[in-house]
Amino acid sequence: VDTFSAGQGDVQVFLQDPSGKQTPVEVKANDDPGKTYTCSYTAKLEGPHKVIVKFSGVEVPKSPFDVEVKGVAGDASKVKCDGPGIRPTGLKVGTPTTFDIDTKEAGVGQVDVQVIDPKGKSSSVPIRVRQNDEDPTKFKCEYAPQLEGPHK
Repeated sequence: VDTFSAGQGDVQVFLQDPSGKQTPVEVKANDDPGKTYTCSYTAKLEGPHKVIVKFSGVEVPKSPFDVEVKGVAGDASKVKCDGPGIRPTGLKVGTPTTFDIDTKEAGVGQVDVQVIDPKGKSSSVPIRVRQNDEDPTKFKCEYAPQLEGPHK
């Protein structure tokens, strides 16, 4: 929020959820000559929200701002992985292996996969991650270890 041309006053920001409930948003003054403020919030519900910005008790132009919240952040502890590519033994250098990822119970989120080689590098182990066409909560990962030794 930029208040440089507005003069003196207080900045207030509220998040209105889909049910109409308004919650105050954290507002912090930045240490800059532009008299700007940083506002941060975490939505608790999915769906259309409004961000209401007030200066000296009056809504600023274009407020409220419409924000669409697509989903509650996922829970990585509920992701399930299985397959030969994550077992501690049985892999061979240069031979492709696979494992599956199931995010069905984890909620919304991005799948990011890295395989770390024995030297601690992920760049030496290219990995292919394919999302299942019929079930977008399932992924197939394929890689071929390039070095002998334990991978993570």
